[in-house]
Amino acid sequence: MADEVVRKCDAQSTLDKISYVYNYLCDNVSYDTSYEAGSIYDALVGGRTVCSGYASAFQVMMEKMGGGGHMNIAGAQVKASPDEVERILKDIIDQEYQEENTK
Repeated sequence: MADEVVRKCDAQSTLDKISYVYNYLCDNVSYDTSYEAGSIYDALVGGRTVCSGYASAFQVMMEKMGGGGHMNIAGAQVKASPDEVERILKDIIDQEYQEENTK
């Protein structure tokens, strides 16, 4: 499934690739409030997961696009561990949730 998603991406820049994967996950995966689904399979095939599934899906898709576990922040190449990616994605999801609930 990750390969199919990546094939559809025509982004060239790292930021555009990150945006593509982020938007894909936001549009196609929901947060599993029962905490039963937590894998990349749950995210990409089942359409629901917890933070670890989001992080794994994000990391795998970025690696397949040549982004390999590194993040480009303000022009500096930063290596991000799966735990760091998970934390960053959790922060993004929390921010999106707060914005949705304040509209």
